[in-house]
Amino acid sequence: MEKGQETLAHNAFAPNDPTDPRSRLNSTQVKSAQTEYGMFKTRALNIVGRAFGVDDDHYQSLQRLSEDYGNYPACLGIVQAALYANEAGLLFDMKSLITSELLGDFIEQAETLLAAGYHVPAASLAGAVLEDTLRKL
Repeated sequence: MEKGQETLAHNAFAPNDPTDPRSRLNSTQVKSAQTEYGMFKTRALNIVGRAFGVDDDHYQSLQRLSEDYGNYPACLGIVQAALYANEAGLLFDMKSLITSELLGDFIEQAETLLAAGYHVPAASLAGAVLEDTLRKL
């Protein structure tokens, strides 16, 4: 790290404001804080990116804000919001919802055909649904 970058990084973790407790950090503590933040940033971006995708608002916000060490509280809030969305079941893929609705409709049609005595078309339709689903797994 160049001298100018090191000074900027030190100031982000240990500002010159005497009322800020971070201003009492020595260079070893600053390097440790930088390492911890780097690990948090990498893990958070990895987890949120894999769980939500890189086009998701959670990931985009986290990526943008995580460039500045001073945004740690906001980044932590984004990770907590992503965790809440996941635990509350708020994540869904519109394509998956539409596909499952269509496959459900095909299964209903197969049941109707079976009830009407059209065994071969019903089996063919149900088989096609099964084959398509297994191929996408």
